[in-house]
Amino acid sequence: MVILNNAYEYDVFLSFRGEDTCTGFTSNLKGILEMRTVKTFMDDGIPMGEEISAKLIKAIGSSMISIIVFSENYASSTWCLDEFVKIIECKKNGQMVKVIPIFYKVDLAEVRHQNGKFGEDLKEHEKKFEDNMNKVQEWRKALNKASNFTGRHYKGDQTVTTTTTTPTTTPATPTTSTVTPLVFGSGISPTGSGSTGINDSSATLPLITRGTNLFFSLGLSLWSVLLWA
Repeated sequence: MVILNNAYEYDVFLSFRGEDTCTGFTSNLKGILEMRTVKTFMDDGIPMGEEISAKLIKAIGSSMISIIVFSENYASSTWCLDEFVKIIECKKNGQMVKVIPIFYKVDLAEVRHQNGKFGEDLKEHEKKFEDNMNKVQEWRKALNKASNFTGRHYKGDQTVTTTTTTPTTTPATPTTSTVTPLVFGSGISPTGSGSTGINDSSATLPLITRGTNLFFSLGLSLWSVLLWA
């Protein structure tokens, strides 16, 4: 059950690996979101450390939606992994309305099953946390749930549209019909089981009752950044 909370401090919490996407994809996404009055939390000045800060825990718990940008080195950061565990927890208990993963130049299977670079990073964490394997298993379980959410797959070599992934020289003008699917769970390069897709009325209700165009703004922002990244 989603908890209707009119006291969300942020519309969107962005979880990302700074070295992969901070100065490009994610910063562009944040800029477009804020341009469309979507209040966004993005901590691009996270210090090195072993545990997620109280500031980030509070921000995650105070956000209506979370967008996770899974990139090649996401799992190398214990901070990012702790963020994702907290995001999953907030979604499970209804504190967060929606989780939208973006698989940035990585495959869903690589994240879900910890293959490739994700697998290598988790094995390194197992060595480092050999006295606290429960923590590593918590990260693995969270990553395994990545496919439970309808997400977007950006390969970096194609234009994103609602009907085809074939590159075009003149992208179509974004409209409600082209950008809404990016949020509601249908349309371009969808990933995941679709369990939080367009038919998830319990998740869309709080956004509608806000009396804003948040979903349209968020969808348009995702459409724009995926198209021009």
